[in-house]
Amino acid sequence: MKVCRDHSIEAFPTIKYFKYMSIGKDDGIRYDGDKQEVSTLALDVAQLVREDWIRQRPTEWPNFDYAYK
Repeated sequence: MKVCRDHSIEAFPTIKYFKYMSIGKDDGIRYDGDKQEVSTLALDVAQLVREDWIRQRPTEWPNFDYAYK
């Protein structure tokens, strides 16, 4: 599949997080955590989103401070 090749997806499951305002196919951060453990996966991805929010503070995103207090 072209989209997979374009983003260097070689196996299932492969998860990449693209930061806010990513513009290139190489902007994705490969998730190397446990993809089989759903509770860990959800928390790890939430942490990636929160770290991105802390750095960039997109005005159209919700305030994630409330989720971590």
